[in-house]
Amino acid sequence: MPTSLPCHSSVRATTPKPVVTCRPRRALTTALAIALAVPLLTAGPSSAAPTVPVPATPVVLPMDNVLSVTMYTRTSVNVRSGPSTSHSVVGGYAKGTKVTGTWTSNGWLHLGNGRYVAGSVLVSTPPSSGDVTRYTRTSVNVRSGPSTSHSVVGGYPKGTKVTGTWTNGWLHIGNGRYVAGTVLVSTPPESSTEVTRYTRTSVNVRSGPSTSHSVVGGHAKGTELTGTLTSNGWLQTSASRYVAGSVLVTEDPTDNVSGSAILAEAEKYAGIMYRYGGTSPSTGFDCSGYTQYVFGQLGISLPRSAAAQQSYATPVSSPQPGDLVFWGSPAYHVGIYAGGGQIWDSGKPGIPVQKRNIFSGVSGYGRVN
Repeated sequence: MPTSLPCHSSVRATTPKPVVTCRPRRALTTALAIALAVPLLTAGPSSAAPTVPVPATPVVLPMDNVLSVTMYTRTSVNVRSGPSTSHSVVGGYAKGTKVTGTWTSNGWLHLGNGRYVAGSVLVSTPPSSGDVTRYTRTSVNVRSGPSTSHSVVGGYPKGTKVTGTWTNGWLHIGNGRYVAGTVLVSTPPESSTEVTRYTRTSVNVRSGPSTSHSVVGGHAKGTELTGTLTSNGWLQTSASRYVAGSVLVTEDPTDNVSGSAILAEAEKYAGIMYRYGGTSPSTGFDCSGYTQYVFGQLGISLPRSAAAQQSYATPVSSPQPGDLVFWGSPAYHVGIYAGGGQIWDSGKPGIPVQKRNIFSGVSGYGRVN
């Protein structure tokens, strides 16, 4: 039996009939498959026109934050023409100035009209604008502006109390005078070095380092005092006892030959070895030979022995540098008081002339000029 209709069939009739053209069933099936496949092929990828994926979220380029914020300058600041230090300075603000603007993508605050301030110098709350007190931790320069490029217009010793306001890390102490914050501390630095001073007149001793404190004692002119200097220049000699630095000098004003001159002469012979009976640098010194030679170089004639020098000198209870120090009565040893609990002497065989701490057994002190 035929598997398909005839390729052409005609039906005769009085009225013309359409001509039906038939195709084999297998060909029809194949054509249908091709037709169904065509849309799939055209929708597939093409090497000539690659497909670009569409992102789920649109890409947003960095831009200024549109939210306005209020900040305060934590120090004196520069205003620049753009959001970086490479832009020119077009103005400035003092510490504590309130500024309003929008943040740039790199952390600068845009104030409008092409004016920018670095976020690193801004804070969200007003900084304290009151005066602060600091102390110099060493000797310092005072400058005419808040940087080392400004000229030096003065200076302060270690421990000086200064009060002012901060400017760019410098303390403005008034009248266009500035001290670098790096040389300041918040508490008075401790002084581990004692100093020796002399009263240049009769003086009061007070309970604190100012004239507003009560008088608790006094000293006569020429009294040697040892202690530490306070930040405002007073000498603290012990707990709650202070003397104003303005009435003190570094040398005894009552000396005919200053104590410093005697000590300077005594030091010249440091290192010369002890020799019993010695009276000169070329032969060596014993104790009284050394003191006799030192004073002799300054025009003061002393007797030869320690006991004789003890009888010659005027006894004093408060020794000053340049006074004689005696051991024994009559004395068997003598030295020169150097201040601060030390002496210069020529002690014994095997030991040179030297400055050393006073040892026990002192019987008294004597002044010879």
